[in-house]
Amino acid sequence: MAGSTIQLPGVVLRSTGLELYGSGGGSMSKDAMASLFTEIVPAIFRLAVEGKLIIDTEVVPLSAIATAWERAGGDGKRMVVQCS
Repeated sequence: MAGSTIQLPGVVLRSTGLELYGSGGGSMSKDAMASLFTEIVPAIFRLAVEGKLIIDTEVVPLSAIATAWERAGGDGKRMVVQCS
């Protein structure tokens, strides 16, 4: 697990649109973590198999990633980068 503190210069906070997100095993109880793998993930897979879980995606070839990245985010689609 990572440490409990970070050092972050004030200039970083004032000069960027920095957003901090945290997650990990330490953020969930043992019961919640157990249900993730025994109940939640299986339920998500069931919904996907039944065609009830739809994720709007746009496949972008790696060669076009620069332009795709500039326009990303406004339409709600998730970008999938095709590397081959």
